[in-house]
Amino acid sequence: QLPRTDFYLNFSDSVIFIAFLIFGGKEAIIISALEMISACYLLKRSGVVFSKFVIPYNIASSVITTFVSYQIWQKIGYSFSDNNTASLITTLGILVLSQFICNSILSSILIALKEEINIKDAWKKSGFGISITQIAGAGLAGVAYKVFNYGDYYSTAIALLVIIVAYFNYRKVRADMNAS
Repeated sequence: QLPRTDFYLNFSDSVIFIAFLIFGGKEAIIISALEMISACYLLKRSGVVFSKFVIPYNIASSVITTFVSYQIWQKIGYSFSDNNTASLITTLGILVLSQFICNSILSSILIALKEEINIKDAWKKSGFGISITQIAGAGLAGVAYKVFNYGDYYSTAIALLVIIVAYFNYRKVRADMNAS
């Protein structure tokens, strides 16, 4: 859980971005729904109490955000080339920016309604805190995509080791933030 918020941090965006890169936008939309259902179920199973409409909101928000990102990517007319790193970075950049904008707007609306404040104040309160998951997810997806498609066993092992170290570092930072 992010400190002083009701938001739970996860890196599901990387799964959605990888699905987009490998399978395409329509499939990424379906995977975003399935991922959010499973994430909510796991949080609920671990003791997190959700109010009545939070799980449907989370699922709808994930699907809408992924759908909007896919539509923006299509409207821009950019074509992803899987053997070009610049194309990978551009595609992930378009997706992460559109995911961030859409997700922060939807979250700000929810917070504004819940706390009875205006949307601008709600966005200031939570907008940038949400962005880190999209940015980290896009970075992880890009590295994983390149390593799994073009790497050998050694580079894959090194990349996995780096990801494991980053994960434990993230857990430590999160624990320190929650303790403060």
